[in-house]
Amino acid sequence: MSIATPDVAAAVRLTLAELGGDPWDASARDVRLETERRLCLPADALAEMRNEVFTALRDAIVTGGPAAAHAGATAHHLRMLCSSSCLPANAAASLEELEKALAEVARAKEALQPELDMCAVLCAYLLSEEPQLPTMALRVLTAASMHGGGCTAALLQAKGLRDDSGLLEVLLGRLPRAGDALSILMVALLNNLADTPANQMRIVASGALAALAQLVLDPAASGVLKEHALTAAAAMGGMAGDEVNFPQVVGRLCASRLPGTQREAVRAMEILADKAPLRPQLARIEEIVTGLRAAQGSRDAAAAKGASETLALLGL
Repeated sequence: MSIATPDVAAAVRLTLAELGGDPWDASARDVRLETERRLCLPADALAEMRNEVFTALRDAIVTGGPAAAHAGATAHHLRMLCSSSCLPANAAASLEELEKALAEVARAKEALQPELDMCAVLCAYLLSEEPQLPTMALRVLTAASMHGGGCTAALLQAKGLRDDSGLLEVLLGRLPRAGDALSILMVALLNNLADTPANQMRIVASGALAALAQLVLDPAASGVLKEHALTAAAAMGGMAGDEVNFPQVVGRLCASRLPGTQREAVRAMEILADKAPLRPQLARIEEIVTGLRAAQGSRDAAAAKGASETLALLGL
């Protein structure tokens, strides 16, 4: 695979930053070898580009600072991952470098909208098609989600898989069979993505609340996973930092003014109320009673019907 000079220059800047110390002490050969490693290339792959490496080294020393390099490094590793020759042999190494680059971009508050679009599509593909790489793909998505605001919206809205599904569909499709360790990463990612009212509405509408209700009730799920599920649900409901339990979150969302949110909250409540031993306790939670009664008057027919049936099930 041919390497563009800007990609080499970006990697050289990051190499210098990682090596630390006085950049004038770095030898061109050491920088070239470390740059090859950073770009996931075989040893001496850049030997014929030693002049470009030297020029990039000189320019990096003169201009100083690695901030301008992160966008180039991110774009390079995305191109590497999207090339058929890279998957799956070099994918893990490229994903690791991509995670580092995205984390640095987040720290530098740089904007990478096109790259984030591609990142979301790529990692959703890896989650659905490459069973050996989901953990690393989730780490990359978590690094990308640290940008906040418009960047998290870009991750949620990106499309491009064969069936035109997006990141949320892939995450929620894999969640029931992911296992505890992977599920924790997925739920933590949902929490990061729910950082604006628009994102929260999109995540709730995707069915995430019902999926989290299933996790909370799963006897095989760990306490850590259930705690993450509560944190994510609170974030989706705009209650981050509130001292609430999972049924209280769902109850409050049943009283939402948005019919779609009411429908999804009632669906999650139906899952909780389906467990007969829990019904007496649920019936005593004020937020559930208030929320379900509000949902009875919802403009969404499914929400109104489900709320009435759940109230009857709880003996209210």
